[in-house]
Amino acid sequence: MVTMRRWRVLVARGSLQVSIIVLIAVGPWFGLSNGSICTLTIGGITLSCPLGFLQGSAGASTILIGIIGSIAIPILIALLVGRIFCGWICPASLGFELSRSLRMSRKPTRLTGRNPIQFLGAILLGAFVVSSALFHYPFFCIFCPVGVICRNVISYTQYGALGMDIIFIPAFILFEAFFARWCPEICPLGAMTTIFSRFNFLNPRVNEAKCVKCQICNRVCPMRVQVLEGKDLNSCSKCLKCSENCPTDAIDWKSGRKPR
Repeated sequence: MVTMRRWRVLVARGSLQVSIIVLIAVGPWFGLSNGSICTLTIGGITLSCPLGFLQGSAGASTILIGIIGSIAIPILIALLVGRIFCGWICPASLGFELSRSLRMSRKPTRLTGRNPIQFLGAILLGAFVVSSALFHYPFFCIFCPVGVICRNVISYTQYGALGMDIIFIPAFILFEAFFARWCPEICPLGAMTTIFSRFNFLNPRVNEAKCVKCQICNRVCPMRVQVLEGKDLNSCSKCLKCSENCPTDAIDWKSGRKPR
């Protein structure tokens, strides 16, 4: 039963992510979508990367008023349901899922017992914004996994060519498999989303009456959320791995945060 549920969710997430990649690839042919660096327009609705907005504003030494509206939807999503983009939409997460399967028995990296994203990701976030201000260029966009995938998908389907930045994709997979996890530990966009997700209303909550304290929920979480203890919930990507792997169905998804 647990195995069936696990595959059901994995297939659902993978199907959505692949569908988004296909839309980005063929959308321009039918006038359904188009995009540029840090922005994507689908059906007349333009979405912009909040980190790209920060870098662009820092590089221009002024607030980019023209795209403020396009970052409203991503920020609103993070405020309401947290890092759901990371778990269900981000096209790079498919590769990261594969790379995690290559990981053998590595002990998780911990800093003072808390999620490392609160430290390294935030530091990188600040560093990229400062570098954009100093050099007037959005450096993170060069190797952002989402940007690299989208740019090369569009380039290949529209022009039959791939960019030099395609080399970052296998590099990310190998880095994820053998060194550190990109999503919970490094990604500055994830760190920024985590800040907005602090009070999101959709989080896993443990039913103490059913819980047998097996710690499976904590071990399977790709974002290093301490589900059982109710800690680091703002890093949760809503991938459902904790609830789908729970042998006693002790994890529910309800509004609000578990009181500490």
